[in-house]
Amino acid sequence: MDLETLRKRIEAALADRRRRVVDAEDLIPAAVLLLLTNRGGPHVLFAQRTERVAHHKGQYSCP
Repeated sequence: MDLETLRKRIEAALADRRRRVVDAEDLIPAAVLLLLTNRGGPHVLFAQRTERVAHHKGQYSCP
């Protein structure tokens, strides 16, 4: 599957969902980054944190 086909499948899967707006002043704005690559098909790229970092040792994160 190429990235364009993946994009269309994701759009189709989300098409029937209603957008929800959360109105809360005490929330902190945030975002999510999803890095896609097309090496023999679509892949999501993650990094694994080392055991030497102060927080979230060994956890997966976005690079």
